[in-house]
Amino acid sequence: MLLRIVRPVKRPQISHAYFVQRIAADVKLRVTLRIPVGSSFVEKVISPTAMDLRVSLRTSDPSEVKIRHAAVAAYLEGVWKNVRHEPIHLTLEQAVALSAEMYHSFMRGMGTNPVPRSSLAGPQEPP
Repeated sequence: MLLRIVRPVKRPQISHAYFVQRIAADVKLRVTLRIPVGSSFVEKVISPTAMDLRVSLRTSDPSEVKIRHAAVAAYLEGVWKNVRHEPIHLTLEQAVALSAEMYHSFMRGMGTNPVPRSSLAGPQEPP
C-alpha cells in the first residue's frame, strides 16, 4: 500500500498552484476558516457535505508554493486536531488568569485613555 502525501496541485490552464485536501468524516461541520496564505488570509466556508478543501496558494514560484503549502497543511492539521478533541475544562484560577490576559491585551490595544471622562458620566442636562 502506498502512502499518498498531500502535494500542491497544478493545472495546465491555471498559473497558480492549489492546496487540496480531503476532509475526514469525523471533522465535517459547517465552519468558516481563515486560512493563512502568504501574508494574507483566505476565508473558506466548509459545509458538512464538502468532500475536500481547495485553496489557491496565489503563487507560481515553486519554492514559495512549497512554503505556503506546508503552512496551510500545518494550520489545517491544528484545526482538525482541535475539532476532534473535547473542550478543555478550566478551573476557576485558570479562567481568572485567562480573563486577566485578555483584559490586559485589550487595554494595550485601546491606548491609555480611549474614552473621555465626560462621555462616561451619562447624559447631561443642557445649561
